[in-house]
Amino acid sequence: MCLCSLEKALKRSLQAYEAAYLSKSLSRLFDPINLVFPMGGRNPPSNDELDSIIKTISSELNVASMDPNLSLAVAKNAAKTIQLFCVKSEQLVCTTPSFMYNL
Repeated sequence: MCLCSLEKALKRSLQAYEAAYLSKSLSRLFDPINLVFPMGGRNPPSNDELDSIIKTISSELNVASMDPNLSLAVAKNAAKTIQLFCVKSEQLVCTTPSFMYNL
């Protein structure tokens, strides 16, 4: 059996662990977003809360930096996190006509 086949077999055997790791990583990334944007909340995150979100993203990317494929997958999770942050931020903006006319 050639070395390439062994390497591929090893990678296949680790796929379930990688999927579990990525799922947990996404959860760790989403947690601070969900904490600073509680259901029904109307206040934007503080600077400290923003720092916490940035540190969490940075930490996840840093841990995965040892493997290019894992790094790419975690970067995709980080992009999903930023997208979630944008959606939650947009939900804070009031766009109802009655509010707009009262300005």
